[in-house]
Amino acid sequence: MENPTSKILISFLAGAAAGLAVGILMAPNKGSDTRKKIKDKFTDLEKGLENSVEQKFTDIKGYVSNVLDGGAAKINKL
Repeated sequence: MENPTSKILISFLAGAAAGLAVGILMAPNKGSDTRKKIKDKFTDLEKGLENSVEQKFTDIKGYVSNVLDGGAAKINKL
């Protein structure tokens, strides 16, 4: 089951990508310049998304580590 925050983030990114693509396509540039701009923008978007996923993974890893450490501490008290 997906997290509501994830759905919002995915929707936002999809909307931003669509708006960006339309804005670039409507600009009065040569086709090769437009294709390069689209490629560059999607590369930037990909890197940003990758960094976001990596950060979430790090956050989850830290949370799990804290939970396991807390559980180990409780077991050691027994």
